[in-house]
Amino acid sequence: MKKQLVIALILFSLISCQTEKEKQLNKESTAKFENSVLKIKKSLYDVNVDSFRIAFNKQKSENSELGFAFANRFEKYANQLLQKRDESDYEASQLQAIFRESDIKHREEQRKQWENSKYGKLQKKHPIWTDEECMKVINKKVWIGMSIEMLKYQRGNPDSSNPSNYGNGTEWQWCWTDFSPSCFYGKDGIITAFN
Repeated sequence: MKKQLVIALILFSLISCQTEKEKQLNKESTAKFENSVLKIKKSLYDVNVDSFRIAFNKQKSENSELGFAFANRFEKYANQLLQKRDESDYEASQLQAIFRESDIKHREEQRKQWENSKYGKLQKKHPIWTDEECMKVINKKVWIGMSIEMLKYQRGNPDSSNPSNYGNGTEWQWCWTDFSPSCFYGKDGIITAFN
């Protein structure tokens, strides 16, 4: 009887040790699996983790070593997804850098072309005039809000300049006889009307 009791105790301790070993292996594989799930979420790929979780739990319940092997394979898969995301991010950042550099070069080239054009040369002489104003002046356009200096650049000095003051400060009439419209009206050097 003592012999049977000793054998039973030995068998019980072996089963307990194996159970503790299995518990530890299950704990490690679960931690590895959950860590891999987090990696997949970081990868931003749309992966149905629930189906993997079901398969993992089934493997783990059948055999702790199978569960551990499944967790290892799943970890490799998660690492590959993260690596793809990192490579994709790197490629995207490289493309953005190329586009930025190309855009800067394009703008520089456009600016050089502008500066060498008749519009750009006019703007060098009159830096406070905008690009649009320089284009209008060169193309002989007239508009409300243009300055008398712009008009003089287009037409030369007026044939007549007549000041008048009706209580609101000095207003001017500038006329060119050989142009149409011929008379412009304004205050403080800015055109407010023409006919």
